[in-house]
Amino acid sequence: FVERPRREVMQHCIQKENIGLMLNKKIEVGKFHHAFLYSAPTESHALSLKEINYLFPLYTYENQRRTENIFRLIPMKIQKDLQLTKPPSGEEIIHYIYAILHHRTYRTNFYDFLIIDYPRIPYPKDGDTFRQLIEKGRSLRQIHLFESVWFKDLPSLLKNDDGTVAQTSQRITGLTRAPKIMSNGTVQTQRVYINRSQYFDEISNLVWNFYIGGYKPAQKWLKDRKGQTLSSADILHYTKIIKALEETARIMAEIEEFEVFC
Repeated sequence: FVERPRREVMQHCIQKENIGLMLNKKIEVGKFHHAFLYSAPTESHALSLKEINYLFPLYTYENQRRTENIFRLIPMKIQKDLQLTKPPSGEEIIHYIYAILHHRTYRTNFYDFLIIDYPRIPYPKDGDTFRQLIEKGRSLRQIHLFESVWFKDLPSLLKNDDGTVAQTSQRITGLTRAPKIMSNGTVQTQRVYINRSQYFDEISNLVWNFYIGGYKPAQKWLKDRKGQTLSSADILHYTKIIKALEETARIMAEIEEFEVFC
């Protein structure tokens, strides 16, 4: 039972091809990490517990006709300013926006505005920067929605105390507080124990403390499953989360190299 289904928006995401940008109108606590893409209906606290999160679908559907949910003058202005041969598509624009929202300098410089209103996105400075940021945003989208072929054949991060890959998992125990990250003395191997004998390996401090919205996914996913037994699908899913966070941090570092603000 959903008390407030918000059908006027979510109808465009039910059993239809779509992606939606989830944002906050204001930030109550902490820094700005509040931008994520979804390909399905979402809940109003999917990104953060303290604030209401809003979903902006890329496409709307009326009588089976798909329309880009973007003010038509925006792609025309970008085409004119950058002297492009044709207006950018809606997907290209949303990927560009997604890259900007993951630009650390943007998040820092405009923090005072981001905590009180929806993000405002600068127009691209030149065609080459625009194209490259589109690709960075597309890469983030593929990582966050688990669309990338990069996720195929990922090795399991769950190990036993002898270092061998754990084929099955016991119940998650000992998580009354955040799991302690163990280290063998090098930065290459850090362990998050889920019980006395099993741990997820190769989780860096950066990934462990990485924020998406108001949550730290690497920590929250395990805490929410305390007392449960992880299936093989669960283990693979958590491995994907860890690798996705690693890739997000790497791509954000690449985005940071672009000077996109006047």
